[in-house]
Amino acid sequence: MKNEQLHGKIEYEPSSTSGKTAKVVNGKVFFSMTFHPKLKIKEHECSVLYDKKESSYLYFKYPYRSSLWNDSNQIEAPKEIKKIVEDNIVKKGKYSLYWKTVDEKLVSLSYVKHGLVDTVPIEVYSIYK
Repeated sequence: MKNEQLHGKIEYEPSSTSGKTAKVVNGKVFFSMTFHPKLKIKEHECSVLYDKKESSYLYFKYPYRSSLWNDSNQIEAPKEIKKIVEDNIVKKGKYSLYWKTVDEKLVSLSYVKHGLVDTVPIEVYSIYK
């Protein structure tokens, strides 16, 4: 590449405005490029009911709505979500779960216990920490 550059066949700018850059270090050319990938970012929510007597977790499609605690709204939560919930929510009750995924990979998970007024979701998992 250095030979090509010396003979005028390759042109580059060390700091171009197009997001591409090139630099010569010890006779070698290194290129870098900035890009903006198209990511699928999704927000999810559901409810979970923990029954201490049964030691079981039941997941429902919608966040807290008292009329929807029945079998027709029950869902199978992703394994990754189940593990985090089971490690962090160990008190009897009903909770709303909120999580975000990027390209179907979990990036954050938080919950709110039902029945509490003016509560801020408690974050139990985040890749940003």
